[in-house]
Formats: sequence, C-alpha cells, structure tokens
Amino acid sequence: MLDEATRVLTEVAEPFAAVDTQAVLAAALVDGLGLKPRFAYTPLRVAVTGRRVSPPLFESMQILGKESVLARVAALRASV
Repeated sequence: MLDEATRVLTEVAEPFAAVDTQAVLAAALVDGLGLKPRFAYTPLRVAVTGRRVSPPLFESMQILGKESVLARVAALRASV
C-alpha cells in the first residue's frame, strides 16, 4: 500500500494541493486496490504526522509539501 501511494504521489504535479492528492490516492488505493479508506489512509496518516489521529490528512500533506511527504512515507516504509 505504501509503495503504491509513493508511486502515485510522485506523479502529482506541484503545487501539492489537497484535492489532487486525495483524488489520486482514492483512485489508486480505494478504487484500485479495493481498500477501505480507513485501511488506505491510516498508514499514510502515521507516516505524515506520526499519529493515527491527526489534523486532516490531505491538508497536512499540502502544508508539508511533496518532498517532505514522500520522505516521510519512505521512512515509514523502510521501518516495516
């Protein structure tokens, strides 16, 4: 799931807008992999914020920016 999220997030153009990231992640993870949103987004939320409960995920990703989000997802992926 994290590998697929990384793949689609690298394709999102700048600016790293919340609506864009939500759309591509929903298409890839929820529709593409058949995951429920809770199971699709919780690992991303942990990677991005360090917590299972946090401020809105996609807005947090927008604030952090593409490079930081991808680095955080890669760090979580490397630890599992």
